[in-house]
Amino acid sequence: QRSRESQDRFEQAFHGNAAAMVIAHRHDLRIIDVNPRWLEMFGATRAQVIGRTAIEVGMISPSSAQSRIAEHRQRPEGYDVELELRTLAGAPITVLASAKPIDIAEGRCTLTTLINITDRKHAEEAFAVAFSASPAGMMLVDAATDSVVAVNGRMLEMIRGQPEDLVGRKTAELRLIRWPSREELL
Repeated sequence: QRSRESQDRFEQAFHGNAAAMVIAHRHDLRIIDVNPRWLEMFGATRAQVIGRTAIEVGMISPSSAQSRIAEHRQRPEGYDVELELRTLAGAPITVLASAKPIDIAEGRCTLTTLINITDRKHAEEAFAVAFSASPAGMMLVDAATDSVVAVNGRMLEMIRGQPEDLVGRKTAELRLIRWPSREELL
């Protein structure tokens, strides 16, 4: 009775979760179950995916699938990874996947939670292009450590320097701002 109640709670949590989730066999990525959010993310129906592998439904290339299977073997406790997948319509999608082992009636499987980061990746790529091409000298600074993370080409031209002259150093030690003080600017 307790086992059945536990299974019912798991199924409610799995199917009611706002994150996309899939349970698949560890050895071949054959899909055992998916939740509604997963179906929505990949534009699929249960009939199209249950019992089929991620390769068969066109979500992942055979080489990427082999890498995931190897990762399951190498890190049996689970892992987090960024993946390039495809929806059933063939559209590319970038996800942050968290894969954890799970023992169910079908054996040792993997429960994977997926977060769609496609829009974030596009925004990062667009920002990188704008940052690099900007006619203004720019630096990215880690607010927590006050260390320079990146500089663009125009900034390097302005200071007649190389990336290693700035990247990784604290802004206070660079003395690039004379007046007003950096503190006043912030």
